[in-house]
Amino acid sequence: DVFDATNCRERYTALPNSTGPQYYIDGDSKGCRTLHGQFAIINPQGHCAHLSFEPLADPNGEIKCQESQNRQVLELFTQDELDRFERFQIRNGIDPEIGHDLDTCAELNLWCSE
Repeated sequence: DVFDATNCRERYTALPNSTGPQYYIDGDSKGCRTLHGQFAIINPQGHCAHLSFEPLADPNGEIKCQESQNRQVLELFTQDELDRFERFQIRNGIDPEIGHDLDTCAELNLWCSE
């Protein structure tokens, strides 16, 4: 069953963090789903479809987190936003070079719900 929480975790865990030689996060990756998961908290109608493992269009007909468009990080965020995010990570004890410990995220069940 594709909607089983265990299956969801296994499929998510098998994804790469990013894709391509420039570490794109707009493709079939944990990075894309993590980003859109945060967007979905504020706008579920617009972003929940992007979390799907199967291509699923959002209300605007956009399909995301499937095939990378090779978008660079600075096409998605300004340098100021990236700098603020790095300061946030440091303030919260997260090494910006490593990020979150995925085992801790899995223990907290941040990726899939029962």
